[in-house]
Amino acid sequence: MTQPRNFDYFEERDLINREQLDALLSMLPEYCSEYILSLESRGLATSTRLGYIKDLTVFFEYLAGSCNEMKKISLKDLEGLKKIDFQEFLSKQASGRVSYSNGKKIISKSGLKAQARKLSAVKSLYKFLFDNDMIAVNNSTKVESPKISSIDSSIKRLDTDEKNEFLDAPDRGMSNQHHDQYLKNTLERDRAIISMFLATGIRVSELVGLNLEDVNLNKLCFDVQRKGGKKERLYMGQDLADILYAWLFKREAMGLPKSQQAFFISLQRNRMGVSAVEKMISKYAQAVFGKKLSPHRLRATYGTELYKITKDIYKVATALGHSSVETTRKHYADFDENQKKEIAGQVRVGH
Repeated sequence: MTQPRNFDYFEERDLINREQLDALLSMLPEYCSEYILSLESRGLATSTRLGYIKDLTVFFEYLAGSCNEMKKISLKDLEGLKKIDFQEFLSKQASGRVSYSNGKKIISKSGLKAQARKLSAVKSLYKFLFDNDMIAVNNSTKVESPKISSIDSSIKRLDTDEKNEFLDAPDRGMSNQHHDQYLKNTLERDRAIISMFLATGIRVSELVGLNLEDVNLNKLCFDVQRKGGKKERLYMGQDLADILYAWLFKREAMGLPKSQQAFFISLQRNRMGVSAVEKMISKYAQAVFGKKLSPHRLRATYGTELYKITKDIYKVATALGHSSVETTRKHYADFDENQKKEIAGQVRVGH
């Protein structure tokens, strides 16, 4: 009898995304499924395609007035939309849309970034339909994306003092007896996770997907699965290796079954998920800074620090796993005030 195949973390996540994608597509017109197939043929990850469909579902629900009526939106209906219709859709997202959960009324408002993302999804669908002669008119091109200032869109990061404070957070405790007792069981793990973010710039999805076989402390390297499913080897310093070794020693003492190969484990003896890591980071941030903090901000801290050291945008892009150097340039290579002063006068007016 053939034994059932065990799925790894990324395969399980991809399967869940596909199930969600199929569920949403079942509520939308057939041409949306054709559009998603075109994205798949371009190599876009399942999570990316799911993001597009989630935003398009909001658009179709707006047009139809209810989820039950979305499937009835025809190509002729889309073709007939004017510039003002798209603008009113964005306005509705800004003012808020009403939904209900467990009998409670929920009003969801979209910020400028979310509005821009939804409009991008709509334009992408319209371009596919227009390019494939399914509609003759594409008025979505007439709508400008919401303007997002460079200040609002820049990724925040920790400065040197804040970074050092946060690295010490697990050792300092939470000034709470219950939490401090909890931290005795998670100290090495939490210190290892925070250190990995700040020392390697790893993505949270890459971190939770790590298995024991992916990490080689003797060779100071580990393998991650990047966006799109590509495997890539990253390297670490001896200081990080020592911190990870302390966690592995603690992990071994947990007496886990050999079948549990996840590198980072919860107190429930399961693989830590993205949400658990995000909550852990935010918990320490509240204790240290009195505000929330995301794993992505720690990744941004690494990217910014690496750029300041190397002054090489291509090295930073490679280290962060960015497919386009422009993504790196936009978010991590901005000049601070000191850098602006340093370069002032470098190029003279005349001889």
